[in-house]
Formats: sequence, structure tokens, C-alpha cells
Amino acid sequence: MENKKIIIGGAMAAATIIPLSIITLKTLLFSSKQQDKILDDDRSHVFSSKSPLELASRLSEAVKIPTVSHENETQTDHKHMLQFHALLREYFPLCHARLAPITINGGSLIFQWEGQDKTKLPVMMYAHMDVVPADNPDSWSHSPFSGDIADGFIWGRGTMDDKQQVMSILEAAEELLANNHQPKRTIYFAFGHDEEIGGHHGANFISQWFTERGIKFEYTMDEGLVILKGPGAFPAIDKDIALIGIAEKGELTLELSLKTEGGHASMPPKTTAIGQLAKAITKLEENQHKPSFLGCGLMLDYLGRDCKFPVKSIMANLWLFGRPIFTFFSNVPTLNSMIRTTTAVTMIDGGVKSNVLPKSARAIVNHRIAPHDTVDSVIARDRSIINDPSIEIKIKSKQEPSKVSDPTAPGYKVIHHTILSLFPNTLVSPGLMVAKTDSPWFYHLSKNVYRFNPLICYKGDTSRIHGIDERISVDNYHKHENWTTLF
Repeated sequence: MENKKIIIGGAMAAATIIPLSIITLKTLLFSSKQQDKILDDDRSHVFSSKSPLELASRLSEAVKIPTVSHENETQTDHKHMLQFHALLREYFPLCHARLAPITINGGSLIFQWEGQDKTKLPVMMYAHMDVVPADNPDSWSHSPFSGDIADGFIWGRGTMDDKQQVMSILEAAEELLANNHQPKRTIYFAFGHDEEIGGHHGANFISQWFTERGIKFEYTMDEGLVILKGPGAFPAIDKDIALIGIAEKGELTLELSLKTEGGHASMPPKTTAIGQLAKAITKLEENQHKPSFLGCGLMLDYLGRDCKFPVKSIMANLWLFGRPIFTFFSNVPTLNSMIRTTTAVTMIDGGVKSNVLPKSARAIVNHRIAPHDTVDSVIARDRSIINDPSIEIKIKSKQEPSKVSDPTAPGYKVIHHTILSLFPNTLVSPGLMVAKTDSPWFYHLSKNVYRFNPLICYKGDTSRIHGIDERISVDNYHKHENWTTLF
């Protein structure tokens, strides 16, 4: 309520010096961009012949195989990925018999489904088979690799990220193959095996395989944004909202470090290595990046048109009311991540004993780079803010922000129409993917890279991804599979 007062209060103050007629006219012209068209090609007659519980039990078995990717790759047990491959062969015999799967670099998979029209560019549906570790398993309501089906949910690591996507794609293909369906254009299914640690051994090699064969795509679709359950998913909107990722933030991980002489804690200098590094960290946190609508402007344009008054009027006049919108978004972490490059200090260490001055200190800073910034501009800004030549800044990893895919292209429309076919009365909008996916490996293969996952998420559910009590409802997974069949 307080944040809403900030928006409306700031907006009304600015409006006093602008002719009300201009604001009114722009609001009246700010009509909905929502489409009511559903798919022309109705494939609902080949929705899964399996019951929701049967589908759930098969995903449950997939979750029980702990295909965990560890940052320290020596801890990753590759036999689990091979066990998962065996499960896929058992569950999807038609896919393996007719779609000629290829194993890439010992762990990833590519399936090719020949289309009717060879003159059309193919499309690629991508997902990953690995999962993150499940820390604090005793804190889970159900063991993270139990695959328990309870209280209407399938519980366990991978139910939201991203085994449900792998299984859903193959469940849909298996059903369609059983009905002798052939797609209009060729479809590739590609499944990586190390997305959670960067995709260097999986998606990277998948990308090389396509590149070596000169294969380009009309569009690709990866994991990504979800269906947010309303009301409350967006200010002044009561409906569910489906967001299709048309862009992805970049990523930059930096190591800040410095070395000092050390010594005995009884004779300390004014500032120790840890204190000096803490000052640098504080400067970074207190000087957040400037906001911009470049990354989320299309989302505000699409959703703002369906907001209730007076928020609709504010969204129609961002040229005037941008400042209060930035203030509101800045106070909500999920919205703040859409308008600026973010800064998160994620690791710190230094010192070996309570009475010994540290000889060194080290911190890790993770930036998620908005489309209006670059890797170089973020590093330069950090150096300027820290303004301490004794602190060394090293790049640990980097990825530039993606280009923006076309929300009017045929691929986007297919995703949009498929959503409406299975989730009617849902608002659909382009969005910005703020987390990291394997999509950057495929940027050179298609100009349109989309990111969408038909997960229905209530408030707080997104924290389950990589968190505690990851789960998907039995009903949602059933709809997930049917959505993929329609797609």
C-alpha cells in the first residue's frame, strides 16, 4: 500500500504542471494489445492418453535420479546422467526409434524430428537434464530426491528446473508419434547436461554440432519465464500473467582482493585488509546502477494497457511518471531486477585466526547486466566507485546481455497463441529473463531466442527454484505436457 502511495503521490505532483488533456488522451489511446486468437492447428485430440497421476509418477521417477552438477566438477557423479538417459530410453521408445537421438560430449542429447516442409527453417526446443545440489535436505518437507507425490504435488529437485521441461517435451512427442503426427517444419529437441554450471560441456558442444552443420533456426525456445498467478502478480491487475522472455540479462562475476603485511592483532593499522575490502563493498551496495525502461519497456507497454485506473494512466504516460515508477520498482526486488544492472556480494573470506591480522581478503561480486549496460561499462563503473588502486579486480565469468527478440515474429505468436489455447483469460506479455540460462550458446543460430516455461507460480513459488521444497502440482504438470503437445 505504501509503495502504491509513492507512485500515485509522485505522479499527481508531476501532473499539476502538464495539461490534463494530454494525459487523458494518451490514456484513452492506450488500448489492450492482448490477442484472443488460439491455435489454428488443433491437436487437443492427441493430448496425453495418460492420466495426470500416471504422468506425475513418471516425472517422479526422473526426479529420483540425482543428476546434480557441482561447481567443483570432480564431485559430479556422471553415472547418474547415464541412468537418466536409460530412463528416457525406457519411457520414450518411439522417440528413440524414430527421432535418431545423438549423444553429445558424453552427456547431452539431440533429437531430430523431420518436418513436412524442408524449405522452412527448423525450430529448437531446449531444456537441461541436470539440477543444482539440494542443500539442507532436512529442511525440506519431502526429501529432495524422493519424487514424493503428496498433497497434489510432485516434490523434489528438478520438478521446476528443469526435468519437467525435458519430460514434458518427450511425453508430448511420444504421444504425437503414436498418432503418426509429423510437424510442418523440422523440430530439434536439445537437452544439456551441465546448464547449472554454465553449459560449457553441454550446450556449448550442442551449439558447435549445429554450427558445424550450418543449421540455423527460425526460433529457439528455452526454459525461462512463467505464468504468475493473479491477483497481485502485477500492480492493478487481477488476472494471471504469462511472461515470454524475449531478452536475457548479462552476467559478470568479479573477484575483489587485496594483500597487506598482516601482523599481530594487538598492533593493528587504522584499517585491516578486511575493513578496507568492506569499505569497497559498501560503496558498491550504496551506489546502485541507474534504472532504465529499456529492458522492461515492452512488458510495461503490454501489461500497463490492462491495468486498472489510475495505474493505467500512469503506465500510458511513462514520459511523465517515470520517476515514481522507478521508485516503486526499486523497492520490490523482483521488479528492481528488471530496471537496472544489479549488484550482489555473494562470497567473502579473509583471516585465519582471531588474534592475527589478515594478510589478504577476498570477495565475490555478481552483477546481472541490464540491456542498456555492457560488461566493460559495469567494470569501469565499479573501478570508479571503489576508487582504491590497492584492490585488484579480476573477471571470474562474463556474458553480455542478449539482443531483444521480436515479439511480433511468428515464433512469438505461436507461443502466445498456445498459452491462450490452454490458459484462457491469461494476459500474455514479453518479459526480461533476469536469471542465466543456456540460451547465450545459441544466439548465433537464431535471431529470435525465446524463454518460456508453462509453470503456474503463486506468490513465493519462484523462490523454490534452486531453493527448498521445489515442487510442481500434478495438475500443472498435466497442463504442462498438454501445452507442449499443442506447441
